[in-house]
Amino acid sequence: MVNHVKPAPKTAILTFLRRESAPVSGERLGLELRMTRVAVHKHIRSLRQAGYTILSDHGGYRILEQGSPAFSTWEFADAERVTVMDGVASTMDEAHRRVREGESGDFVLAALTQNNGRGRLGRSWSSPPGGLWATRVIHPAASALDFQRYVMAAVVGLARFLRDAMGLEARVKWPNDVLIDGRKVAGVLGEGQISGDRMVYLALGLGLNVNNDVTSTGADGLGGVALRRLTGREEDRRGLLRGWLASSDALTASGDFQRGGDPGWWNAIMEGRGRQIEVSTGDGRRSGRVSGVDGLGRLILRCGGGGNLRIPAGDVNQAIANIS
Repeated sequence: MVNHVKPAPKTAILTFLRRESAPVSGERLGLELRMTRVAVHKHIRSLRQAGYTILSDHGGYRILEQGSPAFSTWEFADAERVTVMDGVASTMDEAHRRVREGESGDFVLAALTQNNGRGRLGRSWSSPPGGLWATRVIHPAASALDFQRYVMAAVVGLARFLRDAMGLEARVKWPNDVLIDGRKVAGVLGEGQISGDRMVYLALGLGLNVNNDVTSTGADGLGGVALRRLTGREEDRRGLLRGWLASSDALTASGDFQRGGDPGWWNAIMEGRGRQIEVSTGDGRRSGRVSGVDGLGRLILRCGGGGNLRIPAGDVNQAIANIS
């Protein structure tokens, strides 16, 4: 179910109640937010139904924050263009549908759960309650050749945020994963529309283990981990989503990204550089020592005899396996 009601009044009520230390009367809320007491009561009732604990007594309303920090459409300002759905098959599929039906501009869709989430190569992505499952649609007006670079920037943007804001030693695994201590905490899926040699739009799907339980090993053989297990506390998905967006935007706006060339911003925190590895592609198995990634997002393998092999992400159909 989607939160169809315009979020502004509920966002304003939540902001006001969180700012006040004492209970706030319905009359005062109505005056401050320019709505009737009946409207205030209606919005309070909807917020309670959505899971917010809002207490009321003779002094008025007050909000009780408890458990996992709330995550809903109403936590975001209209200008942020973030919609949080209770449950959906796939935020990526829903984002594509909305673009096809005429939704314009950049926007973000998130879901409390997905029942058909997916990763690269059509692999299933488990999306239980507590994680951050979201798709961001952007219109970079860039060359189609930059497609993989934008996906990689979304990956590095998340890794940088986890490192800078949370003190976690996040690293990136080509082509689209974020690891902490060798365990996968997140992945980013890139899909979009190309016209000629230009990107029409790009959809960036984020799967981030936050407060959910992680019990299985992925198709690539990596074990997973959630941020809650690493930090020992419930994490705020609102702040994580905003941090990912801001960090990714800062990177793509930087001179390092705009100049192109070999992406030092990726290679500096890349997992596995210098390792001898083997990959399975449509042309068979290839092996070499990982040198890094080039300006088009291709994996550079240094092969015997001194030559380099450059492998696009789309050509790899099996997870990279370590040889040594």
